[in-house]
Amino acid sequence: MRADSGQIGKFRFDIYGGKRDIMPAYSKNTFGGVLHGGTSDGTRVRNSLRYYGDIKDIGFTAAYDINANHGLTLGLDHIAEDMQRFVKHSNSDMEDRQQFKRTVTRDTYRMTYTGRGGASDWQVDLDYAKMRGDDITLVSNRAHSKYEGKNRLDYIDDILHSQWSIKASANTQINNDHLLTYGFGYSKETGEGSRLKNAPQTYMRAINPWDYDKNLFTQDGSSDKPPLSRVHDYTLNYDENGIPQYDYDYEMYGLRDANGRTLKPIYDYKDYLENVRNDYLRPDAPPDVRARHHAFAEELRNDPNNAWIRPGNLSDDMYLWLYYNRVIDEDDPTHRITYKGRMFGEEYYLRQNKQTVGKAEIKKEYLFVQDTW
Repeated sequence: MRADSGQIGKFRFDIYGGKRDIMPAYSKNTFGGVLHGGTSDGTRVRNSLRYYGDIKDIGFTAAYDINANHGLTLGLDHIAEDMQRFVKHSNSDMEDRQQFKRTVTRDTYRMTYTGRGGASDWQVDLDYAKMRGDDITLVSNRAHSKYEGKNRLDYIDDILHSQWSIKASANTQINNDHLLTYGFGYSKETGEGSRLKNAPQTYMRAINPWDYDKNLFTQDGSSDKPPLSRVHDYTLNYDENGIPQYDYDYEMYGLRDANGRTLKPIYDYKDYLENVRNDYLRPDAPPDVRARHHAFAEELRNDPNNAWIRPGNLSDDMYLWLYYNRVIDEDDPTHRITYKGRMFGEEYYLRQNKQTVGKAEIKKEYLFVQDTW
C-alpha cells in the first residue's frame, strides 16, 4: 500500500506500508511422543522445514526543493520480522518438541542534500541504520498448553547492530575532455550482543527468563519459584590448539591459581560419587582413596571459614556430605561449608541465567578522486 501526495508547492511526500506472510513448509513425516493435558493422546508433530510468520514494513519519504539548484530529501523505514518453526526428531516421549522463535527489527533513516552551481554539482548523504535480532529456543513435552507453564527456556541469542555514515561527493566539469569526481566519507559501525561472544570487549549480563516467554514451567506452579531455564554462561578454557572446552571443574569448585589454572580438591566430586554409598565411604575403598578422603575432610575441618560448625566428633564422611550436598545452616543462612572460601557449585549457580555479551566497533574513513575523460 502506498500513498503519494504529489507536488505541493516545493514539497512532496509519500507513505507506504505492507505485510508479507511467509507460509510454512511441513515435513512429510510426523512424530509423536508429545503430551496433551498430562496424558499421551497420540498428538503428532509435523516439522517446520523453514521459518514461517510475517514481515511487516512501513516507511515515509519526503522531498523539499529549496530553490531551483538546491534540494533536501528525507526517508524513514521500519521493518519487523516475526518468525518461528517447530521441530521434533523421533517418536520418543523422552525428546521434547522444540520451538525456535526469531524476531528482527530494522530501522533506517536517510537525509540527502543536493546542489549545483557553475560547472559543479554536489551531494551530501547522512545515513543511520539499526538492526536488532533475537533468537529464542523453547522446549516442551506438551503439544498445546498455552498459559499453563509447560515450557523450558533453552537458548537465547541476540545482536544489536547500528551504523551511521556520512558521504560528501562532487562532480566538476574541468573542460570538454575531463570530468573530475571527488569526495570523502566516514562510517562507524557498532555491534553488541551474545552473538559476539569472542569480541575484543565482553561482559557478563543477567537475563530474566520471563522476558522471553510467559509460559515457563515453575515447580508446583508457584510464582515464588524460579522459571525453568537452561540459559547459562558456561566457563570456557582453551587447549594448546586454541579449541574451547567447558571448564567443569572451575564451575564446581570456583578456584584458580596465580597462572589461571583451575584447581580442584584432592578428593573431588567424581571420587565422591564413585566411592560413597549411603553417605559413607564404601568399606572396600582402596587405601589411596581412603587417604585422599581423609585428607580432604581434614582440609574442610581446619578451614577457618568452617569454624561455625559446632565442635564435636563430626566424622570425615559427615564433612564431605555437608560440602558436596551444599548444606546451609538453618539458623544462619550465611553459614555454609566451603573449600578455600567457595561453596561447592557456587560458581555454577552464579552463572545460571547469565550470558557473555560482546561489543565491537569498526570505523572507516576514505577519500576518493576520479577523472573521467
